[in-house]
Amino acid sequence: MILLEELKSRYDSVNIGTIEEDCKNAKDISSLHRRDFILRLYYLERTSRFKENKVYENATFEKYIMNMFSLRYSMFNKERFAFIAHPVATAKWGAGLIDRIKTECGAGKLTEVIQAIEDTPNISYHGIEKIIANTRKPKTKTKPKPEANITESKRELEKGNAKKMKMIAEYIQTINEQTVQIERMKDTINNQKAAMPEHPQPVNEQTTQIERMQNTILMLQAENESLKAENDYLKIANESLRRQLVPSFMRDVHIPYRHNDIPQRDIHV
Repeated sequence: MILLEELKSRYDSVNIGTIEEDCKNAKDISSLHRRDFILRLYYLERTSRFKENKVYENATFEKYIMNMFSLRYSMFNKERFAFIAHPVATAKWGAGLIDRIKTECGAGKLTEVIQAIEDTPNISYHGIEKIIANTRKPKTKTKPKPEANITESKRELEKGNAKKMKMIAEYIQTINEQTVQIERMKDTINNQKAAMPEHPQPVNEQTTQIERMQNTILMLQAENESLKAENDYLKIANESLRRQLVPSFMRDVHIPYRHNDIPQRDIHV
């Protein structure tokens, strides 16, 4: 970009402190000085030279301009576009008007609207407003939000509940399988102790395995309790959402909570 190359040739040899001081001096003066201020910042952003300031060597450009010049990046971006794309009109009318035309009329109509304003002699504020109004993009009609569908909401809740209940059932099955396996191993250990009292090593190994499996069961039981508590919370949330979505005259009508029937087995370790 030609403009960036011009800025580089002007500022590459200038100390970062000098550039920052010039920015502060030009920040709040005339539109011409404002343009120089914005273009200096644009140069620092594109070349990353703002990082030469040791305080901001690891900071983003957004943080740099906010802390150094109290300038939000969104505002800088609007002014940067205006001063680079339409420098003459921006110097005359201000970056705010250029951004407004771009927003309300569209980027494709920006040059056309600016030219219409420039071609109107002694144009007033109301004349500018009229040109913008005649070129403004038509407002898109937003579709009204459909009323909440309680059936769909209830279906989603039941789907989530069913998933949780399935997880609980899987944990219960795992715990029961582990319990049966431990009982079998206990029988095996007792038989080995009776048959081979002089060889304790295999017995000790199986005892260690049992201890590990018992720890696993305790962990699974804790997770099982957590899932059960979460499932109870889902039931409460389901009822709460039903009361929010159902019209007030129907709130006394009971909608039963349904979920897949999953057999619960007592667990004995």
